[in-house]
Amino acid sequence: MVADYWPCDGRQSLEVNITKSRSPNTEKACWKTKAKHIFNLFPSLCHSYDIQRVANSLCPIERETFRLMCIVLARDLIIVQCSCTCVRVVLPNVRTSFCRMEESSEAADVSLERVSKNVDETTTILPTEESCCVIVHNWPRFVGPKDAKKLCSRLGLSPRKLCPVGDHIYLTFESNELSSLAVEKLNGFTLKKRTLRVRKAGADWSKSAEGIKRFRESNSAGSDSASIIDVVTPWHDVPYEVQLSRKQDNCLAFLRSISSEMNHVSNEAIPASGHYGVLEAIRPSPKQDSYRNKCEFSVGYNNGSAEVGFRLTRHRQGCTVAPVDDCKHIPTMMKSVVSRFRNFILSSDRPPYDVDTKQGFWRMLTVRCYQMDILIVVTVNPSGLDQTSIAKVKRELVDHFLYQDMVSFRISSVYYQELVNSSDAIRYELLGGCPFVYERLFNMRFRISPSAFFQVNTKGCEVLYNAIGELCKSTKAEVLLDICCGTGTIGVCLAKNYKHVIGIEVVEEAVEDAKENASANEVKHCEYFCGKAEDLINSVTELETVKGSKCVGVLDPPRAGIGQNVISALRKCDAVRFLVYVSCDKKGATKNFVDLCRRTSNRFPGCPFSLKNVLPVDMFPMTPHYEVLILFEKVTDDVMVTDL
Repeated sequence: MVADYWPCDGRQSLEVNITKSRSPNTEKACWKTKAKHIFNLFPSLCHSYDIQRVANSLCPIERETFRLMCIVLARDLIIVQCSCTCVRVVLPNVRTSFCRMEESSEAADVSLERVSKNVDETTTILPTEESCCVIVHNWPRFVGPKDAKKLCSRLGLSPRKLCPVGDHIYLTFESNELSSLAVEKLNGFTLKKRTLRVRKAGADWSKSAEGIKRFRESNSAGSDSASIIDVVTPWHDVPYEVQLSRKQDNCLAFLRSISSEMNHVSNEAIPASGHYGVLEAIRPSPKQDSYRNKCEFSVGYNNGSAEVGFRLTRHRQGCTVAPVDDCKHIPTMMKSVVSRFRNFILSSDRPPYDVDTKQGFWRMLTVRCYQMDILIVVTVNPSGLDQTSIAKVKRELVDHFLYQDMVSFRISSVYYQELVNSSDAIRYELLGGCPFVYERLFNMRFRISPSAFFQVNTKGCEVLYNAIGELCKSTKAEVLLDICCGTGTIGVCLAKNYKHVIGIEVVEEAVEDAKENASANEVKHCEYFCGKAEDLINSVTELETVKGSKCVGVLDPPRAGIGQNVISALRKCDAVRFLVYVSCDKKGATKNFVDLCRRTSNRFPGCPFSLKNVLPVDMFPMTPHYEVLILFEKVTDDVMVTDL
């Protein structure tokens, strides 16, 4: 069990939970060193205990973020301390919680003294609340939240919160009686050939369903501009050459990592270099600041006043939103729009939306800024308002933003969007102005609708497309297959190098934009098809204009990658001899990379690919992020084996 927390100086504390997690050996060794260091600072508090075991009970994400430290008081008691100067008395090797406080070295010393004096009375420091949370072990990994909710409903259970984490899931109920009922009904229940083991969690665990992401964003106070710069552009003070060097090194480490994974599932041996393929030098962004052409700004509070900007903190009183005036990656024109919107909501009689209470009206401002044209989308929570009030808001938005003479910027499109729940379908209502905005790439003009995807760095996008073109050209293919083509920018920009371009996109509106962009730029040998990629890849390569030609595919999927069905379709399509995979989240797409190269089996039919080239492109200066291009070539002499 976990003893109750001891608030520093008696101030109000924010209680945060840390989930148990397995971590790589390298991280364990690093944390072990940190733990030993703190033991050296407090030798009188240290007793013999397995430091590694203590470290393993802490989540690696939180260890890195808050520099958590373990102090052993006795064989069965330790203190967990972090950079936020707060402490927690716990029994070792159990789920650990601690209180997050404002930084104060004096408070930390006082707290350590208080806890050390009361180590024998830890169970009476504060009264323990009844547990309303249960933990379900042996949960099937591929049973998601929706299926879990259906199961609970079928068993007559109504959890307030539900959070799957690996092979276990947390269920939080309104009362202790309901949680006891859940233990009774779920314990021993068989799901997907797995027998569930259920027990009650500690009282402090009830907040763990809020997730690690919320915890990392939590902060106790303050929201100055320097802080928000560190949040959104953590490398703002790092020389650009150093940024590029770091990203190059990171890409090399990633390439070696996925090569090791591929080696286990493919028939190709790893070369002496330690990785497959050739890693090329990173391509820099032409602009290092003011490069963003699209941003989504939250509406919230800062020191009690309405603010529009980026979310800096999250606490029990709601979100703290910091202004963007000093953010280096946002252009001046966009900042002017944000400032005008802030003044607009300050003069409004409707409050910002509070994500915790689900109350308030103004939720978010999305700004797309191209050349001198600006498109804005105002997202609101219409709950509690009648149609007359909403119509008034729409008129005010049009009058304030569309028909005004602004010297520094000109808003050409104003869209309105209602959003009650985050899972609601996204609908855009044009209040006034042009339905689209336009941007130029390589002297070509592209139409962009409010929901369309377009790279956030226009100048960097030209570098990216040039790099894609180089990799595609090296294959000497005759047909370009643009998979997940969006508005068709890649295909249109590279069309001059191919006799035919085929685009596949599941969003009908984006397909219409792609056709319009090809027509507007007088590219006549582009065809676009609406549907799922796995259903269309084989059929489009059988068209008369494509049949018998060698194809190179360009795949620029959503951040999380694509499904196995698309991978299988690419492997089975003989016409697609080469594939250029474009990813801004290489870790999220790792499974796709590995599955493309898996040896042929019943589960992965068709010929596998081989990794040939990796080319990083910096699209996000002042941040650790970058785009990575990977060229795959299909292997045609693989031998069929049985999938185990």
